[in-house]
Amino acid sequence: MDDLVTLKDGKTFPKFMVNVLNLSLSGLAKNQPIALYELAMVCRDPNHKIFGNAEQLLKERSLVEPDGKIRSEIRAFVLNAVEGDGVEMKLVNPVKLEEGQAQDGPARSAIRKSADFELYKIVRYEIAEVFFQAVAELNEAIKGKGELNIGRRDDSVSFNAYYSQVNGLFMEEYYGTPSYLWTPWGKYDFRGSCSSYGVNDEDLRERLYPKLGGVIAFPERRSEMGVHGPVYALNEINGKPLPAPELLEESAFLSYKNANKEWQGFEARYREWMSKQKVRQ
Repeated sequence: MDDLVTLKDGKTFPKFMVNVLNLSLSGLAKNQPIALYELAMVCRDPNHKIFGNAEQLLKERSLVEPDGKIRSEIRAFVLNAVEGDGVEMKLVNPVKLEEGQAQDGPARSAIRKSADFELYKIVRYEIAEVFFQAVAELNEAIKGKGELNIGRRDDSVSFNAYYSQVNGLFMEEYYGTPSYLWTPWGKYDFRGSCSSYGVNDEDLRERLYPKLGGVIAFPERRSEMGVHGPVYALNEINGKPLPAPELLEESAFLSYKNANKEWQGFEARYREWMSKQKVRQ
């Protein structure tokens, strides 16, 4: 049974749901504060009309249903997690605290740990090598009965510094296939297009995540916008420890400009490094 967490108003939520909603609301606070404001207002007043494109943004995060309604559990969580009005509106910890505990924001690390070129190489090269090795093993095992076809990505453009900055690495699935890496610089789409037949998602997971020390951080989430997750925290790669995977407080995020600057700087070094590897081969 899932661990239950008690919110400030006494309602109980599964711990995983608290983590997922905290993450979603924190992303809104940083990247779409108007959408967060509109969500809080409609949770406080069901007659409130959501302004502009905020409703579509909220639907994409499954915070608002396709018909524009808000599920009771989302409403309850938001009412516990958002305080203040207008420009004073802010996120707070929605969880009921023990006597003497200080109220603060969603639980996550306030310190962004340094991320070096070695980790960048893991993001851009080593993860893909492990992933495609697992795909090859799977295809060999189901030869004649099914196949998973996934294109390789040899560019760094499918990267977004606005989202999913973390310490260490997380891997997010999309429709049952590993698709994105959460990195210290943001979210990276590490593979190309995908098609398959006769493939069981668990067969790939069993071949991949043991090599990455993968532990589920967030469960699969189904909505009208698609099937997202699970999200796995990655702890090692082929037996080599990775930096401890941690979510970050928004205040610890690199700015969009600085995250892109670091990423592009490492990309230049990575291209040079790859050229040398090809010469040696």
